[in-house]
Amino acid sequence: LGMRRMAEKKALIRKLPAVETMGAVTVICTDKTGTLTTGEMTLRRLYVDGRQIEVTGAGYRPEGEFLEDGRRLQHQSEPGLLLALRISALCNDSALNSSDGRYQVVGDPTEGALLVVALKAGLDRKEMEREQPRLAEMPFRSEERYMATLHPYREGQRIAYVKGSVDRLLAMSRHIYARGSVQELTEEKKSEVDKVNLAMASRALRVMALAYVECTASADRTCLVNLDGNLTLVGLVGISDPPRPEAREALAACKRAGIRVVMITGDQKATAMAIAEELDLPPCEAVV
Repeated sequence: LGMRRMAEKKALIRKLPAVETMGAVTVICTDKTGTLTTGEMTLRRLYVDGRQIEVTGAGYRPEGEFLEDGRRLQHQSEPGLLLALRISALCNDSALNSSDGRYQVVGDPTEGALLVVALKAGLDRKEMEREQPRLAEMPFRSEERYMATLHPYREGQRIAYVKGSVDRLLAMSRHIYARGSVQELTEEKKSEVDKVNLAMASRALRVMALAYVECTASADRTCLVNLDGNLTLVGLVGISDPPRPEAREALAACKRAGIRVVMITGDQKATAMAIAEELDLPPCEAVV
């Protein structure tokens, strides 16, 4: 009789004892990305060459512009921006498929956003991979918090492209690409990067850093695990993942039922707090 009543309310239950457990729930721990949010990432901002760049367009459609203070940039003449986009596309395991005008990412949504922003600049990854095929890689691991790939470079050299968490790559970097040249990463410049990172995260953006290091012609995968203190930081990217429209209503229903909801995320604290605020979730209920 109970199952019939639940079926009338369009509830589908595989094991009836689960309902008894649900009735005693006091805390729900929920993933953020793709559960409370849409899981469709869009790269919105870039911090490159000491400048803030806005990226237009939404979702995975590779259409958009690069703006600085509302002015459209000619990205072809921006070497720092092009370097950041090259790292975004080549240090990347995702793919973008299209069918009937609809675009879908195969792989990690965050990597998908990085690939799409390169396509918005007209960069063809297949062509770049012919120029710089992947020779070795270090996949992302939660312990290291970065991913690195090794590629051929000019004059027989090799180069490692790296993407990962801001604090990790900032700590691993000795230089920074700024104002069109490679400069020493001083404490003052680190402070500036930290401020930009916090500003992006406070706008509910997932922030990642991009970097590289030039290697010898004989470099192999072993150099990808010995990057600490050798990187040149290129810039930061800010990626949005908007909350699901129904998420706020579901959280409110849990609150009315006396259930505490804890949002669990790999994002940094400032990003988690901003998303929690958008969802009307108490800040203390976001666990990073």
